[in-house]
Amino acid sequence: MKKIKIDWRFGVFILVMVVIYLVVFLFPGSQNEFSLDPSAKEEFWRFGTYQFAHLDWSHLIQNIVTLGLVSFIAVELKTRFKFFSINYFLAGLVAVLPLWIISPFVALGASVAIYSCFGYFSPKTKQFKLKVWLIIIGIKVFIFLKPILTLISGAEGFGFALKQSLAHLSGFVFGLLGFYMFKEVDKFLTKRKQYVLRRA
Repeated sequence: MKKIKIDWRFGVFILVMVVIYLVVFLFPGSQNEFSLDPSAKEEFWRFGTYQFAHLDWSHLIQNIVTLGLVSFIAVELKTRFKFFSINYFLAGLVAVLPLWIISPFVALGASVAIYSCFGYFSPKTKQFKLKVWLIIIGIKVFIFLKPILTLISGAEGFGFALKQSLAHLSGFVFGLLGFYMFKEVDKFLTKRKQYVLRRA
């Protein structure tokens, strides 16, 4: 029977992130203090803290569960932890900024970073003989499901739901591009390592 290798670093990553999310969430007024609020953009720390703040318990639990899911998928797809974690934190820092600069809104939560992980995994699904383009289309449809349903039902909040979905899409695209970028970086590092070994 084949042994399943488990990368313990993903487990530590989840644990550390959950602790950070909880500490920030339980900090009094965290939503106001740490969110990326256009009216307080001079408070530069918000650009680094908004991804750790959450609106309510439901928002927090949803992101914790989804973080566990993407980490599990990362292990199943034999994703290198180094690239996974770099992609996650970079997306959390910058993926939402293009949309936020064009049309400022209050941003908070880890969902943009989490969607970047889905983008990062998409090309790797071909190893299971799945059509990558079909996976990408399916995730995009899921991303825009909320604004579509809001529009169809005539409920309020379509504008916010659309911005939220565009932020998620930005994270997804960031992760997708990140996959190919890290792939090239890995090739370069491998060649460099082989060159150094030959010289030694």
